[in-house]
Amino acid sequence: MPFNHLIFRYVLCILMGTACLFFVSACGRKAPPMPPSAIEPPVVKKFQAHMEGINLRLSWPVPKWEGNNSNKLAGFFVYGAKENPVAADCKDCPYQFKRVADLRIDVQSIGTDKRITYEAPLEKGFRYYYKVSCYTDNGYEGEFSKVVTIDY
Repeated sequence: MPFNHLIFRYVLCILMGTACLFFVSACGRKAPPMPPSAIEPPVVKKFQAHMEGINLRLSWPVPKWEGNNSNKLAGFFVYGAKENPVAADCKDCPYQFKRVADLRIDVQSIGTDKRITYEAPLEKGFRYYYKVSCYTDNGYEGEFSKVVTIDY
């Protein structure tokens, strides 16, 4: 009887260990699934920032897009973060970006020389970070542009 009890406990431990490994393991990709037929939106290039009075003007050209009729480029998300450089506790901490704008575009702008602009008011004494991404009408968001930084 004690021998059967040991075998039962041994088998139970193996089964529980296997179950734990099954539930803890993952594929390693930490993004929402995308159907394989979806073409990822382009990355915004030539993302620039310059001051106009007390406002920051962000601008970038509309990228070329090779999507199809069911997956059109629809607009841009602008993300911003700000910090007080004097009171910053952590020099290497990541910035806490928040979406600050959703800029829709018309299909005729795609692949032209048209530039998109966004103006943001600034407060003195802060460092600002901005980045932008494209998205499609199906809701797919592309990679982020480079981050622009400005002290005001």
